[in-house]
Amino acid sequence: MIKFRILVVVYKKLPFESSTIKALIDIKDKISNDVEIVIWDNSPDLLDEHSQQEFEKKISGFNYLYIADGKNTPLSAIYNQIIGTSHFDEYLVIFDDDTSFDFNYFATLTKAISQYPHINLFLPLIKYKEQIVSPANQVLFRGSYWKKKKTGVLKSKRITAINSGMAISTNYLKTKFKGYNEKLKFYETDNYFMYQFSKDSDCLFVMDIELNHILNFYEDISITEKLDRYRQQREGFLINMKERNFFVCTMARLYSFLVSVKLSLKYSDIRFVYKSSL
Repeated sequence: MIKFRILVVVYKKLPFESSTIKALIDIKDKISNDVEIVIWDNSPDLLDEHSQQEFEKKISGFNYLYIADGKNTPLSAIYNQIIGTSHFDEYLVIFDDDTSFDFNYFATLTKAISQYPHINLFLPLIKYKEQIVSPANQVLFRGSYWKKKKTGVLKSKRITAINSGMAISTNYLKTKFKGYNEKLKFYETDNYFMYQFSKDSDCLFVMDIELNHILNFYEDISITEKLDRYRQQREGFLINMKERNFFVCTMARLYSFLVSVKLSLKYSDIRFVYKSSL
C-alpha cells in the first residue's frame, strides 16, 4: 500500500475555509486509510475554542496533526521539519491552502507511482485560469510557461514547478536531498527544490491531471501588497541564483533590476526599484 503524508500550510484563514482542506474533506471516505494530514497553521491568531471544535468535527476520520504557534514560520523551515519527521516509505504531498482538486488526483498519483516506483517526483499540471503555470521551463534564470501540456516521464533538467500538488518520495528527501535553504522564506522554495532535484535525478513524472491554483501576485490586491510580494520573490530569486555560477548570478541581478524598472513603470511606483538587486 502506498502511504501519503499530506502537508497543507494555511495562512490567515480558518483551516476548514481552505479550499485544499475542503477538497480533502470531500474525498475523506476514499483516502482516509492511506494518508496522514499535517496542517501547519501559519496564521497570526490561534483558533478559539469554537473554531477548534468545528475544525475537529470536520476533519474527524483523518489521521491528522495540527500545528500552530502564531509565528508565521518560513516555508523552508516547515518543509525541513516535516521531512525530518517523515518515514522512508512515504510520499510527501505538498499543498498550498488554495488548490482545488478531487479524488482523481490521488487515483492518478497512485497509479503513476505503482507504474514508476523508481521515480522520486510526481507533478500535476497546474492551471491559473487557462494558462499552464506548472510545470514550466527554466533556463538559467529565465522561466517560461508551457504552450501545450506534456505528460509522462520527462527529463528533469530545465523543468521547474510550483510546490502545490507535487508528491516526493520521502526516501529521496531523507537520503539525497540536502534540505531546503532556510534563507528562503515564502517564495522560491519550489524553484530551489526543482533545481536541486535536477542535479541528482534524471527524470520526473508529470501526471495527466489538472489542478486549479491561485497566483497571488496577479490577484486584485493593493499596490503595497503587490510590492511586498514582489520584493519577497526578488529576494528569494537572488538567493537561489547565488547557488549557480558567478556569470548566472550576475546576469540574474541585471535581469532583476530590469524587471523592477518595468514594474515601476507599469504601476507608476518607484518603490519597485528601491532596494533593487543592484
